[in-house]
Amino acid sequence: MQHLKFEDITSARIMSAFCPKLSSSEQTSAAAASLAASNTSGRGLTAASATSVHKMVNFALVMHPSSVLQTLIDQFLKGEPWETQSINQTRYEPLRTRHAPIFIETRTVSGTKENANVQLGIWVAAWRERMRSIMALAGAEEEKLLTLPVIQVLDSAWSVSFMVDHGTHIRIIDDDYVIGDTNSMLGIYQLQASMMALGAWVKDVFEPWFTNLLTRAVESRGNPTAARC
Repeated sequence: MQHLKFEDITSARIMSAFCPKLSSSEQTSAAAASLAASNTSGRGLTAASATSVHKMVNFALVMHPSSVLQTLIDQFLKGEPWETQSINQTRYEPLRTRHAPIFIETRTVSGTKENANVQLGIWVAAWRERMRSIMALAGAEEEKLLTLPVIQVLDSAWSVSFMVDHGTHIRIIDDDYVIGDTNSMLGIYQLQASMMALGAWVKDVFEPWFTNLLTRAVESRGNPTAARC
């Protein structure tokens, strides 16, 4: 997958402007932010789980954008103030000018799925805030974000969940969709095929969608009334 690169983002931190917010628009505490995501049963993630919030997630699949998209990203960032001068929700340099559409959280057997969901949920909620800010500039406030695949790794087993935009919040669709493992040749081949499918989704679905969105956002700065037409 030449258009994607694995990036270690354990040192990345969310920019304050994109921390998940309460309906009152106040910045959340770690405990309150843990409610930004929930699983398919509708059960909220508990405040006790929020102790892991500051660890965030481990890896990201980062795009090598087309020349057209890279030009749009550069133009967009030139118009951003320093505190939000990143195309993602973090100023971590490897993610500042290249978009990351897929995130990966790893955990050991001793780690709980709830904690992993909290970390992924808050990270993706911050990603959603960043995307919403771009959508507002593009005049696309009424549009929904793409459903985002996120990967969890438990020892050798890899599974995918889906973060769905419900307008006012996101929801984790988590039904243990196993996409492979590293304990057997069959599992490795399954994982390779799954990652290729996710890579194709990035190239064929996400990149065109994001290019269109960013085009509208950049054009709206050149024509302040464009986003309202």
